Amino acid sequence: MTQQHNRPPLSLRGIADLLDRHPLLREPLARERQARELLVLVCERIPADMAMHCLEARLNQGTLRLLFDSPAWTTRARFLAPDLIRALGRPDIARVECRATLPRPEAAPCHPAPQARGLSAKAAAHLRAAALDIEDASLAAVLRRLASRHRPEEP
Repeated sequence: MTQQHNRPPLSLRGIADLLDRHPLLREPLARERQARELLVLVCERIPADMAMHCLEARLNQGTLRLLFDSPAWTTRARFLAPDLIRALGRPDIARVECRATLPRPEAAPCHPAPQARGLSAKAAAHLRAAALDIEDASLAAVLRRLASRHRPEEP
């Protein structure tokens, strides 16, 4: 017979409290929370179309560092930096630094892509037949050239 414990399941708030009390996690979690709050504050004060591309906002020694998903938004944000400093109205922000993140390279496939199959004999025959019925000489020549790419399959 198994014993049943009548403990209520931990709520998300309970888990957050546990993490906040952990000595190694307390400070990094507080920094992340402040960064999220700062990002919300910044996004409320920049144009909505730009806010959708602002990925991160961090404050370090009087410098507000903004991270955007493309260089175009970074450039636009640099022009708005003085207005943003005034709009935030925080004496601890002296300057704004904007950067763009680079897209992550896709992982290389484990297997090379399969080689494209050549034209089937039937497709090549259709192309040659179409070339005979077309009045435009240059189009007919293109169809014949395409049909010539057919290579019989090797046994």
